[in-house]
Amino acid sequence: MTLYLKLGGRPVFAQAVRTCLRLTCTDTGQSTEAAFTEAWKADLLEFLIYLYGGAPYYEGPLAADLFAPICPDHGAFDHFIDRLVAALMGERKTVKLETRLRLVLETIRPKVFGETPVSFNRFAPGGALA
Repeated sequence: MTLYLKLGGRPVFAQAVRTCLRLTCTDTGQSTEAAFTEAWKADLLEFLIYLYGGAPYYEGPLAADLFAPICPDHGAFDHFIDRLVAALMGERKTVKLETRLRLVLETIRPKVFGETPVSFNRFAPGGALA
């Protein structure tokens, strides 16, 4: 069973996204309605559903474009992770669940910031790093 299903599916994820965006807007002094379009909110929800195993594919904006309005830097992404994990966990606070939720989001960090992770290839010309 996927994390998406274990957490309660679309209603839980939709509420978590609303909560995260409300808190983000509170931090920046914007209203949720003025800060984000409905299409962007829907794309974010669909991406998170895909990421947590609730959809077989995702055809929306790239992660870097999707997260740009709310995560301009790594610190903002850390805050987003904290808020989303707390909203998704609700009353089910276990270390194992929190770790699993955070790890999923950490896998996309390089994509959000357009970074290429360093890969180690011992057969690369000129050394150990490719």
